[in-house]
Amino acid sequence: RRSHSNRKTGEGVQGSAAIVSEGVGFVQWLLELSITSLLPSLNYQRKKTALLLMEALLETCTDSWSPTKRKGQPPEDMTDLVNFVRQRGCWRFLSQPNLRILLACLMDGTNEIR
Repeated sequence: RRSHSNRKTGEGVQGSAAIVSEGVGFVQWLLELSITSLLPSLNYQRKKTALLLMEALLETCTDSWSPTKRKGQPPEDMTDLVNFVRQRGCWRFLSQPNLRILLACLMDGTNEIR
């Protein structure tokens, strides 16, 4: 917990920015890990886990609002976070290289991966 005096000197803001940067970096690392775990030569369990992880990332780290869902809606400031991340070139879930790897999953021999 930061003391009130830290906020006056700006340390609280710097600390918050560092926490956001760490979080953004972690999500970016998870995205890259999931994509590289979907390469055609890798085993079923690794691909299945990567797809589940990507599903969780997409549900959590986007600002898509769905009127059919009662729970799990993104917070109001999620759009600000997504814009911040996009300006830095991160969290490109559907970039062309990522889409190629995802589309290659359609050729997989198991139904769960397709």
